[in-house]
Amino acid sequence: MTVSFTGVKNTGFIKIVDTFRNQEGQVFTTQLVDDFRGKDLAEFKKAMSKSDVADCSYSGQISLYTIKQNPISEYEYPKYDFYLNGKNLERKDKNLPMFDFLAKLTRKINSQEKTDMVVEKDFIEGSNVRFGMLPGVDMKLYFEKNLKQNYEDSLKSSFDKNNAKRGAKIINESIHESMLDYFDC
Repeated sequence: MTVSFTGVKNTGFIKIVDTFRNQEGQVFTTQLVDDFRGKDLAEFKKAMSKSDVADCSYSGQISLYTIKQNPISEYEYPKYDFYLNGKNLERKDKNLPMFDFLAKLTRKINSQEKTDMVVEKDFIEGSNVRFGMLPGVDMKLYFEKNLKQNYEDSLKSSFDKNNAKRGAKIINESIHESMLDYFDC
């Protein structure tokens, strides 16, 4: 077992493109822990208690799924829908603490050194990822049936440290664009 000293571990990211609907989906997942470098788990629970997603199940990992509806004109922001552990995370004042936490978390992960990023083989090969990365979806079936990709290879790619950092940046930008639209900036 590898010990994390960054407050997060087992971070993964996949991008799903639906050209038929002019949408992009992004799945970002990570495990939160409290350690001497950060209290990410405690901060998540605090944000959750202040938000409308207090009933959001937390099983040791968070899964943030975003759906991006691409803009029709150059004068619009993309429209986003956010789902946290399978629950709709609506853009409203009550959920701003959670959006703030997620923005800080993804910014932190994006700026982490790759040597500080921990990926545990037992975790990514377990049922937490297969059934928890995108709640309600069997990722093995998704990769193999929908994408015609080998599940194990897809997992390695999803949890690659460069990919995870890139995913954190993409999610952070999604939150930023969505908040600009929300506050009508």
